[in-house]
Amino acid sequence: MRDIVKDFIDEIQKDFPNETVDINNVNDFYIVREDKKNCANCKGLDECKNASRGFYMDKNGNQFVQAACPYLKKYQELQTNSVIKSVYSLADFNSDLSTVDANTNSRIKIVEFINNFLENYQNQFCKGLYLYGRYSIGKTYVLSALAMELKRRNTNFIFAYFPDLVVELKNGMATDRYYKIIDALKETDVLILDDFGAENVTSWLRDEVIGPIINYRITADKPLFISSNIGPKDLSNHLVLNASEEEMVKAGRIVSRLNSLVISVSMDDTEKYAR
Repeated sequence: MRDIVKDFIDEIQKDFPNETVDINNVNDFYIVREDKKNCANCKGLDECKNASRGFYMDKNGNQFVQAACPYLKKYQELQTNSVIKSVYSLADFNSDLSTVDANTNSRIKIVEFINNFLENYQNQFCKGLYLYGRYSIGKTYVLSALAMELKRRNTNFIFAYFPDLVVELKNGMATDRYYKIIDALKETDVLILDDFGAENVTSWLRDEVIGPIINYRITADKPLFISSNIGPKDLSNHLVLNASEEEMVKAGRIVSRLNSLVISVSMDDTEKYAR
């Protein structure tokens, strides 16, 4: 019996020469190998032969994880776009990280941050960005460049104009579509919200939409990117409805949790982009 197990381990080890295969992980490595064989000849979700449709076993550092295949990610993207109408179409942008004019301190920092994020986000949790500054200085352009890079990497993401998204949620209240939108915003791998703060704040929006989405994404280690005309120091004031202590606590709690997901960067260090 021991010889059979040893032979099996030796067989799998040949396929993973840079790894250490032993009795504790040989079955996982076997699944990785077989899933990759299935994926190599797969032409779509309907033909998926893996145990979990649309997923394949992969090794991430010291852990074995279930990763979504490109076909599943494309399906999820189509499902998201059919549910949320306020998502941006990347066809509307002619943006790329290489075209971001990194000639100011903030833009140099942002491009470096995004490149580092793209290099590491699939292997570990990485914070996103809270980009703030005046109108028309390039915040949306930067986020669209990020979205373009995520698309190239087959990453499931949502890139939405936040004021329109709020209107969608209001119109869909008490329907299945409302809950589908909320679930999509919670669960997408990367959430990008453009022009956060341009909407009228209500207790419903703050406590039933923004708060739960942020809380979920903290728990699930899912990054968030935001653009806003409101600086982080003024965000609490934006989220309060009156001067009561309860309101200040609720707003402060959301800002505190948001800081767990994002790094704030001001883009107001140049006049060149103001229009």
